[in-house]
Amino acid sequence: MLNQLDHVLALFSRDRAEVSVLDAAAVLKWPRSTTYRLLAQIAAAGFLDRDEETGMFRLGIRLAVLGELAQASTSLQRIAQPVLRRLSQQSGETATLLLLVDGEGIAVLHSESTHPVVAKGMLGRYWPLHASAGGKVLLAWRPPVEAKRLLKTPLARFTPSTITSVPALVRELTQVRKRGFATVRGEFIDGVWGVAVPIFNHRGELEGAVTLGGPSSRVTRARLPALAAIVAGVGAELSTALGYRGEYPYATDSARGRRSGRAAKPGRSGARVRSSRAAPQRRR
Repeated sequence: MLNQLDHVLALFSRDRAEVSVLDAAAVLKWPRSTTYRLLAQIAAAGFLDRDEETGMFRLGIRLAVLGELAQASTSLQRIAQPVLRRLSQQSGETATLLLLVDGEGIAVLHSESTHPVVAKGMLGRYWPLHASAGGKVLLAWRPPVEAKRLLKTPLARFTPSTITSVPALVRELTQVRKRGFATVRGEFIDGVWGVAVPIFNHRGELEGAVTLGGPSSRVTRARLPALAAIVAGVGAELSTALGYRGEYPYATDSARGRRSGRAAKPGRSGARVRSSRAAPQRRR
């Protein structure tokens, strides 16, 4: 099937934005019925669109979405890999990079803890937005209307600690925005606690989330604030590397940093930002 998909996608170019079943069958040297059936299957998956009036096929919106994701994640992954490795070594816990894909957070990169007992980063797996620290970040820095649209209701329960009430989740997201980071206490995987912060791009838009997680025996309630400060440093560093020049949305009494002219755009990421020492200091 993948080989056939490759052949079909190769039909399209800048000079040929649409193809008919007849043309596709001629180029691919397949029977017309086989060609139509395959094109219809690919269209049903969202990779092609079919014009009902002309019967012509064109590339689907899903490919555009995946293309944008690939472009963004490639750049972010390239700079994030060594940073996540350093974060994991510094904290002793598993560090993960999450992006928003198909309405859920997907782990695109991680660096695992060296401890015998670790929280797996579940690379390539979807993380529910309402039940993971990274997912809460991906919701909290979006406009409320968009955040509610992304929620799959009723909210699935994964453990006894999972938030399944939308009003309760909205209150939680408000607190996430106020303090600049999200936490999870066994809400997705029983016994796994974690903390996450946002990553912004040069336009001030939310690009993703960086998370740190481990078993509750190590990631304790008392340790969460210290871990949040460490992760916030990484979030600010990655944001700066992507060209973000606004104030980072995390600060403590001992972590005050640069203030610069452009804040994140509320209409896009919804971020209301404060400062962080994690952002590189500008020479004056």
